[in-house]
Amino acid sequence: MRKLFKIFALVLFAILVVYGAFYTRRLVEMRRARASQKKETSPPPKVYVHRIQRKTLERNEEITGNVKAFAEVNVVPKVTGRLERLRLPNGKLLEEGDEVKKGDVIAIIEHSALEAAVQQSRASIEVAKASHERAKVNLEDSEREKKRWESVYEKGATSEQQRDQAVMAYKRSLADVSLCKSQIEQAQAALFQADVNLKEATIATPTSGTISQKFVDEGNMVGLGTPLVKISQIDTVKVVADVSERHLPFIVQGKTPVRIVSDSLPNQEFTGTVFMVGVSLDAHTRTGQIEIRVPNPERRLRPGMFTRMNIVLERHKDVPVVPDAALIRRGEDIFTYVVNNSRIHSRRLVLGISEGDYHEVLEGLQLGDTVVVSGQRLLKENDMVETAEEERQ
Repeated sequence: MRKLFKIFALVLFAILVVYGAFYTRRLVEMRRARASQKKETSPPPKVYVHRIQRKTLERNEEITGNVKAFAEVNVVPKVTGRLERLRLPNGKLLEEGDEVKKGDVIAIIEHSALEAAVQQSRASIEVAKASHERAKVNLEDSEREKKRWESVYEKGATSEQQRDQAVMAYKRSLADVSLCKSQIEQAQAALFQADVNLKEATIATPTSGTISQKFVDEGNMVGLGTPLVKISQIDTVKVVADVSERHLPFIVQGKTPVRIVSDSLPNQEFTGTVFMVGVSLDAHTRTGQIEIRVPNPERRLRPGMFTRMNIVLERHKDVPVVPDAALIRRGEDIFTYVVNNSRIHSRRLVLGISEGDYHEVLEGLQLGDTVVVSGQRLLKENDMVETAEEERQ
């Protein structure tokens, strides 16, 4: 009886195990079916998309520089004396910031001593001429004496010594005439120099520009090497900057554009072109110097100003671009999701230069492709999606 009970219990247990396994499998299948049905009936996720278009991109580099005058000239006198006048042609006292034109008389050095030198040189010429006339008279007299004594000597009526004395007197008179001619020429040269000094005492501007610095005032003694004023040309200015050697190959003289701003002039932007790229590099900083010419007709940029510049290293015109929001980065690889017939497919991209939120597409996309720019983080390959009617740029 006990054996029958054990057998019955084992059979019952086996039945329960089989039923439980069947019921569990049936329950899992039902849940899967409901999940599948729910998935099929739920709407696909909505994503925002962007259509690939063309755009012009620039790769820029931010650098700093300093403003310099296009040209600077120190007005230096060529004669020594007291500065009698330092004024504009209209009589106004010359000050920094005044505008001058080439040829304007702005300074006069006291003339009295220089005029006296001219008069002295003229007097020296007259003295030399008088000496010359006297020397010519003496020459004529000594020549007659020479001829007379030579004639007497030939007749044997005088000694050789007396004849030689007459010849030597003639030669001395001849030398005196030559010396007087030289003295006249010397006096004329002195007069010429005195006239030049007198003219140089009236100082005109060698170029047009702005008085950027005034070194002396009226009444001071000035001379060679003493600058009076500095004239700067700032209608066009030079902006000089140092650029890293890795950027220099992209800078082309006469072509590379530059945008310039200065903290001294807020909300104002100036444009220019690279005029010169230095040949040598600084061995310590590994930078090369460039020079930008900037039109400055209103003279707002002034020498010595500090500037910040945006230099265009590369400019790619009308290239396909993709917004940064569409990019998915996986290590060193970059992907994006493309929507095709409401399904998404991943594309591996090769990008070029970037500007702002846009990147140049070298490989992976074509014009007109639609990429997901929002909501793509939870998507996977071949998912169905619903695209938003309004594109988010």
